[in-house]
Amino acid sequence: MRRVGYRRIILILVVLFVSVASLANKSFEISFLGVNLERGSDSILGLRLGLDLQGGIHLVYQARGTKEVTATFQAPPDVELVRTALTSVGLTETTVSEPGEDGRTVVIGVSTLQPAQEGALREALEEQVGPLEPGGLSFADVVANPTADQMQGVLDTIGRRVNPLGVAEPVIQLMGSDRILVQLPGISDVEEVKTLIGQTARLEFRERLCLTSAIDCDAPDGHEPDRPTGLTGDDLRRAFPGTHSTTGVAIVNLQFNSRGTRIFRELTTRLYDRFQQGFPDRFVILLDEDELLAPVVANGPILTGNPFISGPDFTPSRVRTLAIQLESGRLPIPIEAVQEQSVDATLGAESLRMSLIAGIVGLGLVLLFMVLYYRMAGVVAALALLVYTTAVLAIFKLVPVTLTLGGVAAFVLSIGMAVDANILIFERMKEELRVGRTLVAAIEIGFSRAWPAIRDSNVSTFITCAILFWFGQRLGNSLVSGFALTLFIGVAASMFSALTVSRTLLHVFASLGLEQQRKLFTPERLRSEEQASGSGVAEERS
Repeated sequence: MRRVGYRRIILILVVLFVSVASLANKSFEISFLGVNLERGSDSILGLRLGLDLQGGIHLVYQARGTKEVTATFQAPPDVELVRTALTSVGLTETTVSEPGEDGRTVVIGVSTLQPAQEGALREALEEQVGPLEPGGLSFADVVANPTADQMQGVLDTIGRRVNPLGVAEPVIQLMGSDRILVQLPGISDVEEVKTLIGQTARLEFRERLCLTSAIDCDAPDGHEPDRPTGLTGDDLRRAFPGTHSTTGVAIVNLQFNSRGTRIFRELTTRLYDRFQQGFPDRFVILLDEDELLAPVVANGPILTGNPFISGPDFTPSRVRTLAIQLESGRLPIPIEAVQEQSVDATLGAESLRMSLIAGIVGLGLVLLFMVLYYRMAGVVAALALLVYTTAVLAIFKLVPVTLTLGGVAAFVLSIGMAVDANILIFERMKEELRVGRTLVAAIEIGFSRAWPAIRDSNVSTFITCAILFWFGQRLGNSLVSGFALTLFIGVAASMFSALTVSRTLLHVFASLGLEQQRKLFTPERLRSEEQASGSGVAEERS
């Protein structure tokens, strides 16, 4: 029994116990040493299913170019009246610059503008703002060229918006420099989702007045309803992370335009006056109605248009995230759906059912072949494959892996590759048994000679999986990336199954009195001991 290796037996039993325990309940939550692990779902074995197995929506969005409208008036215009005129013709997602050097020209950024709206816009501007110069209204297309931080801001905005939908594990990721993939399992209303996602971010500054000086101002009953200040993302020129020049702490820098500077100066003056009276009032920054920050003005009114915000919990990573969120509300990046696909839940359930049937049939046929051809060695392979299947499914659940139709195909394929490793080992064993070696010697030599082939084939598969996964992520094809990830895990687990589980079980069988029954471990007729010794073949002893 010394060759069996009790440590390997204990390792296999631990892996099997953890795998069965994790699959026994559809969902579980474990807290240990401050780490909270929550896994599972309502699907089979608690596995996380992808869009094609559960049904839902697949959308690809692309940053859309905008329209730039240049309006030159006969007299200096009121920017607020320009905004009102835009709203009156249904243009709500706009930006309006301050008048240029001549004092009469403003540049309007419009996310979308139909040809029929151009005439209505001209009439609204002349009626509500003032007469335009002859030829004083021009339109130009602006090609979308978003920065990485702007696209990250859009990504964060979409993530916040889809979370209230109750989507289980949505997939939201960048594709290249100007596209975003959105996959929402379990959602069927495409138009509702498109309307929700397609809106640009709304950044707003509000004023929060505390009721008393002693109560917590952030408590629901500690302040009056937040008041609008008129300060929005249109008034913010830039938001970026930085460090304080004196203390070196992480800060978020803001830069307002002239209108924003004026409103912010008046706002901070009021808040500082109240702070001196003992009321810790604050201004609240909201993005899509979600509170980002609520700073207190404690060091005096901010008179310039370049304030900064600091906080005790600010880290370089946090201030960068806050800057990206503020940027997403400052400069909306309009997006449009360029690809959409709806997967019916019934179709997803049918795909899952057929996948399960394929997996069970495939595993059953492989096990049957191995037992009939390799006899006791085939029994060992069958037991190792059962351990392998249980362990891989548990890994899918614990990582967790979103199992797509391509992932199921890769899992079935990896079963065959796990068997292939066992076949390489058994064929090497068969050669050693054929020349008369003992069962234990044949096991050791068979594994050592099969290892280079197993190693090389699996490494080449790992490289292929990495390439497929990269292309799948890059192109937003979940079938390709799911196939690659699942195959990678399956092949890695197959190495453990073949080199640890199969090897240990073979030694266990050899130690149970089957050492002299070598014919049970090979399909070929073996030479007798006398024939083996007469041929001059030395039997390896250990």
